[in-house]
Amino acid sequence: MPGASTNLPPLQFGLLAPTHTPLLVRLVQDCYGDSYAHGYLYDSNTLRQLIEDGMLYCAVATDTDGRVVAHMAVKQEYRGDRTADNFAGMMLPEYRGQGVLMQLGTILFPVYESLQLDGLQTATVTHHAFSQKISSNTGTLTVGCLLADSPGSNADGLQITHRMPILMQFCPLRALAARHVYTTKDYLPLLHRVYRNMQCPVTVADGVDPILPASTTEQHVDLRRSTALLRFHTIGSDLASQIATFAGATHDFHASYIDVPLTSSGAPRLMGEANARGWWFGGVIFGRAGTDFLRLQRCALPPPASRAGIIDTASRDMAEQILLDHERVSHRRPA
Repeated sequence: MPGASTNLPPLQFGLLAPTHTPLLVRLVQDCYGDSYAHGYLYDSNTLRQLIEDGMLYCAVATDTDGRVVAHMAVKQEYRGDRTADNFAGMMLPEYRGQGVLMQLGTILFPVYESLQLDGLQTATVTHHAFSQKISSNTGTLTVGCLLADSPGSNADGLQITHRMPILMQFCPLRALAARHVYTTKDYLPLLHRVYRNMQCPVTVADGVDPILPASTTEQHVDLRRSTALLRFHTIGSDLASQIATFAGATHDFHASYIDVPLTSSGAPRLMGEANARGWWFGGVIFGRAGTDFLRLQRCALPPPASRAGIIDTASRDMAEQILLDHERVSHRRPA
């Protein structure tokens, strides 16, 4: 593989100590400049706090000089979640092709067991065939596609001049418990497909109008990447005003997302209101804060019409179905 070398000293593998987070920041800068999606990977103090709190575990490979040359992480979003994010697999070019990432993954296995995780949520860039092949080889399945999530700047030597899709993927670590979810008829086929691929038993209902007067939400804004997220934990009768306010605040963002709790009976109403404001299907996030979330997406510019770069048939078909939902939502919106 280009860039790899066989004349390198042996590496040491282990979990990153909280005091060594500046070494990880340096690796991120060496590999991605300032374009990496997760901004906190550039903040050694935030990284140290997450590690000390037991929310972030970083497997690293270091050379004989103590320099971090490769990394892979797992991070819980909420304490006690049954799933976690597996991300930030990166290494210096000269160490590619030597199975380093596989060894880093092995180091994280005891972490998965100690956290009693059901599975790992991952995001795979579509302009990087090597990352997609690794995901495919580890049994990871595509559960969505975010069409404008990847930053439009240089990353790891790749010349990227526009927004790129990422694949939302999930790697089951054990059998998923049965789910009861609520959805509109528009999303019934896609959700059935996702849960069937996970071999997860699911029953689906139409839902009812929210009874609570006020929704419980959280928002995350990333100005560096021009993305924003509105996540509903409970759905109240104020959902339309919540979405309208978010729509106005994020009109010029490259991408914005609304997370719908699928186990809430108000989910269909929320999906319908979000569709009316221009959000369409993105993908499913499993086992967070006691529910599964349907992530809806909206882009400031028209999404890419091509699935070029997506290497497996199932993922390309998922992207095609999501583009069809974008067309459906666009046609039903008022002029």
